[in-house]
Amino acid sequence: MAKYALLDMNLLVLFIVGGTNRRYIRLHKNSRQFSESDYDILLRHVAVSAGLMTTAQILSETANLLRQIADPIKSEISTFFKLFVMSAQELQPAAVSAVSDPAYLWLGFNDAAILTCLGADRVLITGDGNLHAAAIERSNGVLHFTELRQSE
Repeated sequence: MAKYALLDMNLLVLFIVGGTNRRYIRLHKNSRQFSESDYDILLRHVAVSAGLMTTAQILSETANLLRQIADPIKSEISTFFKLFVMSAQELQPAAVSAVSDPAYLWLGFNDAAILTCLGADRVLITGDGNLHAAAIERSNGVLHFTELRQSE
């Protein structure tokens, strides 16, 4: 049975920027660390998932990162992001759960909120080593993007 994919904000930036226009991956300062091949790898994993899940926290940080480019590209990306938000399944982690999580003190609010969303029906895909380390202790549904690159 396919699991839902939960992307961290950097990978969601890659997904949105690449989904808008693959050529923008190299132009956008917050996706330059990725390549078009990375986007293809991410798409392959998302395509076999049951769908994408996200949180308001991930969306908020992603939206701020996406806007760090000039128009007309910013408007194109914002339009694609809007379409994504309107179709994505949004999880609602409680803020009190995030700040009560022991990982909050070293990972911060957003990543602690992500940890509270781990579940048997979803897989977290992240490029963040600290988030990956904390998540792998709690769930076997965690993939590090570097490992996905290396397995291609």
